Amino acid sequence: MTYYGIDEASVQWFGSYLSNRSQVVGLRKADGSTILSTPRPLTRGVPQGSILGPLLFILYSADILSSVEHCRYHLYADDLQLYLSCDPQNILETTRGINADLERVVQWSEKNCLLLNPGKSKFLVFGTSLQRTRTIEQLSATTIQVRNVPIERVAQARNLGLLMDGQLKFEDHIVGVVSSCFYRLKVLYRIRDYLSVEMRIKLCESLVLSTLNYCDVVYGGCLLGRSERLVQRVQNACARFCFRIPPRTHVTPYLNNADLLKMAARRRLHLATLLFGVVKRETPKYLYEKLQWSFNSYKYKVRLSVPRHRSAAFRGSFRYAASKCWNDLPPPLKRLHGRYINTFKSQLKGYLLTAQKSLT
Repeated sequence: MTYYGIDEASVQWFGSYLSNRSQVVGLRKADGSTILSTPRPLTRGVPQGSILGPLLFILYSADILSSVEHCRYHLYADDLQLYLSCDPQNILETTRGINADLERVVQWSEKNCLLLNPGKSKFLVFGTSLQRTRTIEQLSATTIQVRNVPIERVAQARNLGLLMDGQLKFEDHIVGVVSSCFYRLKVLYRIRDYLSVEMRIKLCESLVLSTLNYCDVVYGGCLLGRSERLVQRVQNACARFCFRIPPRTHVTPYLNNADLLKMAARRRLHLATLLFGVVKRETPKYLYEKLQWSFNSYKYKVRLSVPRHRSAAFRGSFRYAASKCWNDLPPPLKRLHGRYINTFKSQLKGYLLTAQKSLT
């Protein structure tokens, strides 16, 4: 722990916190009495449910990244994701690099008394339909594996609650979330008569629409037209629930009167707020480095360069979506200081509401 700048006294304090611990198993009998097992010493691990537990595990496992040489990675708690981009013709060499990194991760796990389960590990091929077909054909001659155990290839995988498919269209994710939204709204209908309009709006925002807000900066630019309409249907249903709108009456005037943004504008607001922090603070680096600026004669950053592209799928990338979003912002908002992010968000919402109302 001294490697991370923690002084000796603090290291000793952590040592005393983790040392000389024991555990027992209790069994409650039918008469209410409890039988306890003999205490056994705990030689590793942290107290479950403790505040320090997650922090100590992050410190304990942080050097696993030194085992990754060929791949790029994302690490969240005990979830490590490796990924590597390649041409389908180079899949054999790429697979060797992935397998080499996996072997080093396994070796690190064994040295640190942790277990990597090949049965719970999956891999997913991303790309266009043609790219994925060519890659999968090449994969038939080689295998991604852990200790000679092949890892299962899947068509989609859940990543921190976001269901990702190989083409990054997120259709199955949207269908699942929308289904959950309508179920929650159905439950709320049972108590609608006992709720004020303000309370109905709050419940819809917190219990229904919040599930669509989650990760919308990731999937928002990739949605197909039918998925966008499906998402908007959820908000329309929420509006009818809140304001008792008749079936054939448009919901937009009611949303405008309540100062509620439509779902497309919400996604734009969320992306712009994220982008404001990335541009002003230049963090996280892996996002900021994807942005390319256009400069004027005084070498001031003026606009983000919109990258050229051949496919419509590229428009779902962060680089393209961020460039378009930033360039479309009003100049006064772009000139705000980075510490005024709440002001930025509030003023942008007002700007989007004005634009939305002007269309009706």
